[in-house]
Amino acid sequence: MIKKVEIMKKVAIQGLGFVGSAMSTAFASKLNTSNKPIFYVTGIDLKSKSGQHRMDSNNSGTFPFETNDKNLKRELKNVIKEVHLKATNTLSCLKETDIVLVSINSQEKTYSKIRSKLGKNCSFQNDNIYCL
Repeated sequence: MIKKVEIMKKVAIQGLGFVGSAMSTAFASKLNTSNKPIFYVTGIDLKSKSGQHRMDSNNSGTFPFETNDKNLKRELKNVIKEVHLKATNTLSCLKETDIVLVSINSQEKTYSKIRSKLGKNCSFQNDNIYCL
């Protein structure tokens, strides 16, 4: 009998605002039928004071924004403890990912940098980025 081997996909989420931080937590907490993680998530944010705050908060298991969602707070603590999620400001990790999701204000200065890194696998229409 051949046993199916499930490979953990590497996901990068650019932008750790409220939506990006919640999305990072949701992806990192997704488990397969064997109760193993499906995704290893890297959250990416700006090299700025606010970006550093969001990265530090996520990496310590604390949601970086005010929320009453107890499940979100609990899941973030769990995925950090289980090492399914990390936050960084290094764009080079995009090269090693299987899936890239972008959750940024397209008016940000980093938009053009991200756009150039994603290139072939993405289409750009107006201020929206669509990646496969």
